[in-house]
Amino acid sequence: MNRYVEACGGNTRKAMTLYRYNLQLSQEMFTIISCFEVALRNGINAVLSNRLGEEWLKDTIMPMRNRIAHHEPVCFYLQDTRIDTTHVLSIYLKMQRLFAWMGIDSHALLYGLDHVQQVCEKINELKE
Repeated sequence: MNRYVEACGGNTRKAMTLYRYNLQLSQEMFTIISCFEVALRNGINAVLSNRLGEEWLKDTIMPMRNRIAHHEPVCFYLQDTRIDTTHVLSIYLKMQRLFAWMGIDSHALLYGLDHVQQVCEKINELKE
C-alpha cells in the first residue's frame, strides 16, 4: 500500500480508492487481454498450421507472463508512483489496432465487457 499512499500524497483514504480502482482496471484489462490472447493464438495457429502442418504445436511449451496476471498495479506509470494510466491505455489501444488488423470487430467482441477507458478516467481524477 505504500506506493498508493505515496502516489496520493499521504492521503490514505484516497490511496484506498486508488487501490480499488486499480483492482477494477486490472479486471477490465484482464478481460481485454484474455480475448486478445485467444484471437492472437487462433491467428498464429492458422498461419503456422498452413506453413508447418496441423501438428506444429505438439510438444511446444511457451511461458506466458503479464503484469495483471501477477497482480501488479497498472494504475501507475510503469514502476513509478505517479498515478498515470498512459501506459495501460497505450497497450489497450495497441490491442484494439491489432484486433482490427486481424479482421476482428473488437467493439462487437467486447460489447458489454470493455470498461477500460471509464475506469482510467476514474483513476486519473485522483491525480492532484
